[in-house]
Amino acid sequence: MKNILVKLLSLITCVMIVLFYFSDNVSAKQYLSIPSEDDSAYAILANDGNTPADSETKINPAESDEACISAKTQINVSLKNTITSKTAHKDDVIVFVTTKDVILDQVPVIPAGTTVLGKIVKAKSAGLLGQDGELIFSIDSVTTINNITVPLSYTATYVSSNKHSVLTNILKKGKDVSCDAGTNYVATVKQDVDLGVSKENLPIEIAVRYNKK
Repeated sequence: MKNILVKLLSLITCVMIVLFYFSDNVSAKQYLSIPSEDDSAYAILANDGNTPADSETKINPAESDEACISAKTQINVSLKNTITSKTAHKDDVIVFVTTKDVILDQVPVIPAGTTVLGKIVKAKSAGLLGQDGELIFSIDSVTTINNITVPLSYTATYVSSNKHSVLTNILKKGKDVSCDAGTNYVATVKQDVDLGVSKENLPIEIAVRYNKK
């Protein structure tokens, strides 16, 4: 019996050493993916989620006579409902709203308050042995006032990794992560988007759409 107890204690010690070296002790952070010049993505540390004070985003018009939203135009959005790794599932739809007018030739082609769609890319709830939750989502598209879909680029990753002792990792469940409603993000337009109307007729087109709302 004594030999069995000695072997059991040795096994527990080995497990604790392994967990100590491989446990994730990084402070909770948010990482953002933004497009690079070749439209690939890389990770950067998040800012505090605040957007600039300007009330609108202005687009530099292209040389073409056609109305067009240029690639890399910034779209300021706010998360509509809180999401959490505890209840979220892959491919769940997430709703945001624009917080600033997007202006083209002095015309608000995407008014503030417009619905923006995203989705859950990955959701892992907290588990045993101190395994914390993880939440990854993307911001995918917005629709102009004349019903043109604009593809967007933005990915955010939330990981919770509170600093646990080895013993806590063994005995305590990990912590889920959440993203609160009202959190602000800045997505970018993936590619040039033709609005299907000339710059000359854009004010008329938008005025008609406003009257139909």
